[in-house]
Amino acid sequence: MRLLEISKKEKKNGDYMTSKYLNNIGFCYLQLNQYYNSVNYYLESLELLQKQKEENQNLTNQKNQALLYLYINYQLLGDKQNAEQYRSEDPLLQKQAESEIFIFNKEKQKQNDCY
Repeated sequence: MRLLEISKKEKKNGDYMTSKYLNNIGFCYLQLNQYYNSVNYYLESLELLQKQKEENQNLTNQKNQALLYLYINYQLLGDKQNAEQYRSEDPLLQKQAESEIFIFNKEKQKQNDCY
């Protein structure tokens, strides 16, 4: 979180590093099953990336990651309407999303079985 604060203040590495930190924090919240917190970080990252006038591979990768995990988070929340908004048209990314949803659901089931 400290790196995110520094990145936002300095703007030295541009919005790429800030979006990368936002995506990483969003993923951490996803791992903790805190989907609403995760969504907020991915949305902030996506908003930042969509403001960029120039497009390069790093920004595209960060944007794809944010879109992918927004879709996954909304699916795990059971919010199909918002999930469809972030559904990838790239078949490989969509397959990755479906695989990760399956894995997250399996992990949740294991945790529930332990209690």
